[in-house]
Amino acid sequence: AGQDRPPRETMANEPSKSTPKADPPSSPLSWIITPSPDINYDFISAMYAGGSGLCLFFYSLHRLLEGYYGRKEDSNINEEETGSIAEFARSLEGIWLVFAPFFPCLLWSLVVRSEWKRKESKKEKQA
Repeated sequence: AGQDRPPRETMANEPSKSTPKADPPSSPLSWIITPSPDINYDFISAMYAGGSGLCLFFYSLHRLLEGYYGRKEDSNINEEETGSIAEFARSLEGIWLVFAPFFPCLLWSLVVRSEWKRKESKKEKQA
């Protein structure tokens, strides 16, 4: 039963096939774009794209409503005439800024995703 396995010293000298060797870092900041093998960067990129989409949606809605109802300090329209839509427009002012950080995160995640995809395809070619 023990003759089917290679000697122990031979097994210890062979590189493990389950853990791929990491590429040596090319610069001191390469860790920023080095993907982690346990993370699905398709999902991460999709979530950042969704946040960026919300930012664009709220910005467009803000600009659209601002065009119709104007700014509070510029408005010479009677408050009772505009009603709750004008109040809604004023409450949306600047809410798009909450989602603005998703844009640089989306760019970062797309760069890391491309590295992740490159490493995944290289791993599949080796297998």
